[in-house]
Amino acid sequence: MDKKSENSVKRRVIYTVLIGDYEDFVDSDLVTCADTDLICFTDSEELTSNNWEVRRVAARFPGDSIRSSRYLKIMGPVILDDYEESLYIDNSVLLTAPPDQLLDQFLDGVEFALPHHSFRTSVAAEFDAVDSAGFDDPSRIYEQMLHYLNSNPDVMDEKPYSCGILARRHSPLIKEVMTRWWEHVLRYSRRDQLSLNYVLNEFEMNLKVLDVDIRGSDFHQWPVNTNRNHSLIKGSTATRLRFSLLGAQRKSI
Repeated sequence: MDKKSENSVKRRVIYTVLIGDYEDFVDSDLVTCADTDLICFTDSEELTSNNWEVRRVAARFPGDSIRSSRYLKIMGPVILDDYEESLYIDNSVLLTAPPDQLLDQFLDGVEFALPHHSFRTSVAAEFDAVDSAGFDDPSRIYEQMLHYLNSNPDVMDEKPYSCGILARRHSPLIKEVMTRWWEHVLRYSRRDQLSLNYVLNEFEMNLKVLDVDIRGSDFHQWPVNTNRNHSLIKGSTATRLRFSLLGAQRKSI
């Protein structure tokens, strides 16, 4: 390894994503090792931090802040290829333990670690919850559910994962898995927890399920108050667009 590589390559990154002006940044003061970086990806021109490196990015899909955020979340091992390991946390997750210590524990002998959903019994129940809450276009949700029921129905009975904390080694396999997961989020619902079980069933990999309550544990709290504007992230995109167009047409008459 040349001198330039030694100075530029770091072992680990802790990162979060804040795309779209729908909540405040949780500027947590985390203590990390010298070879670990803290990065916040954002499209905000105003966001600043004394603790995190703020990386400004354009929303990958203007008008769809959710998928733009999901791209950075899911594809972290590909985007952050100059790191060996990463720990992604949702902006509303507050870590209460040293992140390097957590990565040591989470990735001991595995490539991917994350918790199960604490209060959903099955992937099917998560589909129902997403539909009932109006978090995505119903037709998209139903199409995805029918696809999974036809091709791998057992997935629907599995306990779903919670995707607010993702620990990953940046191996070729994990990059392939994440790319497949991202493809499902593009093709189907933007609610990423609906597709992860199905995707993981397509691969053989060492996975660790963190045995914690996602609402709080000895290493995290969730959700912390971010003054989230739920109206900006909730509801059927197709329905909202349809009503917006109808409203514009009425005004022009």
